[in-house]
Amino acid sequence: MAPGGTSFCARMVSQFSPVAAPTNSTHDSLRTDSGRTNGGPGGWKDRRRLLPPIALVAGLSGSGKTQICEWMTRAGYLHLDGDLRHANGIDRLGLRSDWNQFWNRGEPQRLAEVLQARAINAGAAGSLLSLPSTALFTAQRVAATRAVGLRVIVLFGSPENCVRAFLERERRMPQSLTEAHWHRNNDHVHAQYVDSAFDAVRMDAFKPDGSRWPRDEIVDMFMGRLA
Repeated sequence: MAPGGTSFCARMVSQFSPVAAPTNSTHDSLRTDSGRTNGGPGGWKDRRRLLPPIALVAGLSGSGKTQICEWMTRAGYLHLDGDLRHANGIDRLGLRSDWNQFWNRGEPQRLAEVLQARAINAGAAGSLLSLPSTALFTAQRVAATRAVGLRVIVLFGSPENCVRAFLERERRMPQSLTEAHWHRNNDHVHAQYVDSAFDAVRMDAFKPDGSRWPRDEIVDMFMGRLA
């Protein structure tokens, strides 16, 4: 139990629950002259082809979401870490209002705009928002993001491989989480993402022998998903 009586698991689940906590997101570089977004000719649907790629990186704990996104920064990408251990990543990034509009209402356009704007303002090749396993996508949410040019990449692996990697990481932490914690928060995630509905967005984080892909290879695979 963390200070204040709120468990780590509860914070992670609440991070992706409906929360009415609007923030002032900046979309200025993606606005039309009237100050409103525009899906018509010359609007965001046309301009997005010229904008840097943006992606939501989801998947199982231990699949390497944060590590791979950090490697992608060496290729010029902006990594927005929404998978924080002791804080609400979406709130910390100032994305709550935009995230809720996507997650709760199925409208990802504002989230796509702010991720594009942050990449442009940072002079980055694109933006990657990494998410904890508790951000469980549905096929409908994936379809909604595709419609606005926002990619979803689901890092995946067998429970055995992900648990092993998860426990290796946890052994380096001052307060390590257990295998039971992994299963409690990831068994249903694995069951969801193994479905054929996620074939197009699922990416194997491990080689067939269970070892990690070398950094250069996994980065090339990731870049291919963003092309």
